[in-house]
Amino acid sequence: MMAGSVDDVHRRRRSSSTSFIADSRPTTRQHHRTKDESAMASQRSTSPISGASLRDIVPVVVSTTGARLSVRDSGGDGTPIVFLSGGPGMPDYLGEIAELVPGRRVVTYDQRGTGGSTVTDGDYSTGAHVADLEQLREHLGVEQLHLFGHSWGGMLAQLYATAHLGSVASLFLCSPTPGVGDDWVAMERDVMAYSKKRCSSGAFAMMGLRSLLGRILRVGQRSLQKMYAQVWLNYQNPDSALPADRSLLAGIGQQTTFATRASAASLPTDFLDAVLPQATFPFFVMFGENDIYGEHTQLVVERYPDATVEFWPECGHLPWLDVPARFENQLRSFYEVNGYS
Repeated sequence: MMAGSVDDVHRRRRSSSTSFIADSRPTTRQHHRTKDESAMASQRSTSPISGASLRDIVPVVVSTTGARLSVRDSGGDGTPIVFLSGGPGMPDYLGEIAELVPGRRVVTYDQRGTGGSTVTDGDYSTGAHVADLEQLREHLGVEQLHLFGHSWGGMLAQLYATAHLGSVASLFLCSPTPGVGDDWVAMERDVMAYSKKRCSSGAFAMMGLRSLLGRILRVGQRSLQKMYAQVWLNYQNPDSALPADRSLLAGIGQQTTFATRASAASLPTDFLDAVLPQATFPFFVMFGENDIYGEHTQLVVERYPDATVEFWPECGHLPWLDVPARFENQLRSFYEVNGYS
């Protein structure tokens, strides 16, 4: 059931991967209506993961070129695991996930323009995000980082590794955004089609309206919060969807949402194809069989032939909510087996 050892992460299961991927093409459940987004905005989510007691996380502000990042660092020895949340435009929501690897130095942060992180130079490009992460590494005083990236955070991890391959100790990509350039544009179109199938026609129409209103300075912030509230529901298994936390919605970055997306779409489509496929560090990728990215997941499978790529049944885009036990076991096995340092 599980990829239970780090050796499994190092090796690609070539003998069965082709048939498994073909049989596991993501599907969507028709005619399921999720909870209304207004209810989502007013409730706190309760993750079923069995996290350990919260450690004493030290909040710090790290100044980078053009930004001041709100960072949480557990401290400790060894190579830190940096958790990169999705979006772009959402603040950190992976703090509870970081607690699933006790005894390790874990770091989370709000990406520029989200949550408690501010932007001083008006730059929301993918290059600026990569530079922030590199300067965070320097601040932490380490030579390498283990990177866990979810959704857009998985894309940020790919972009960082492309620019700083020697600074990466391992990659755990959790439902990562598959591509940039033309692939990004096509992916966004199909993700919208996915959302259309996962909510009522009225809720989908409001998502589109709120996305448009979200571009208006000041008044657009509230519209984006309501849009992301519905998105958070759409991306889970409909029978067990949990609402987003208010604090998560409150930290959404208006400029980051739109400007970073435009930057990713403007990159050459083959931008990720040359450097990262040569990586020799532990490299694990997972998608849910019901993930938002559909057939675009094959871009990742084809780009990284030496990575272990798994498609998990009964799972959408938020695996720690859809299949919490499997997710927790996978995360711990990846970082604990053989004592990564």
